[in-house]
Amino acid sequence: MIGDVYADTAQARFLNEFVDEFNSMGHKGDFLTADIDSQIADNGFDVCRQQQHPFCWFFSSQQQMLAYCRDLFGIDLADDKVLMQGIEEYLTPEWRGDCVTLQWSLHYICARPLELGA
Repeated sequence: MIGDVYADTAQARFLNEFVDEFNSMGHKGDFLTADIDSQIADNGFDVCRQQQHPFCWFFSSQQQMLAYCRDLFGIDLADDKVLMQGIEEYLTPEWRGDCVTLQWSLHYICARPLELGA
């Protein structure tokens, strides 16, 4: 099972642009691309199924969202204002009553080894 960000998505751009700039260690993700099936096959596996899975993170406040993103992504070079601007630019948070949500998405692939001699 593989689960990762797909290339050319808002999440990939957030990680390789914003996080790369504001994490003192940088971020240079090599994300899943359209040729992933052939890469998997070239390594002796058959893709059983795959699915892009969007999901939502829920936070009780903007401060909770900022703290979560700062910790998860190691954003140590941006103050709260810059971090919020980055989140708004790349990930479009939504306020729902007393909480804030943040969209994320991962591409999941299930593969199994090819039969020997097949």
